[in-house]
Amino acid sequence: MMRQLTLWGYFSSKEGMTKALRYVETPGRYDGAYPYKKGDKAWAL
Repeated sequence: MMRQLTLWGYFSSKEGMTKALRYVETPGRYDGAYPYKKGDKAWAL
């Protein structure tokens, strides 16, 4: 549980969202078929 809380805290912080994940400050439309390459970063919400 401590590990999950630590990861949640990091990835919900500004640094985690902008450096570790792809971050779009103002998101556009939803595209469910967005191209993905192996090794790409996940998206921040």
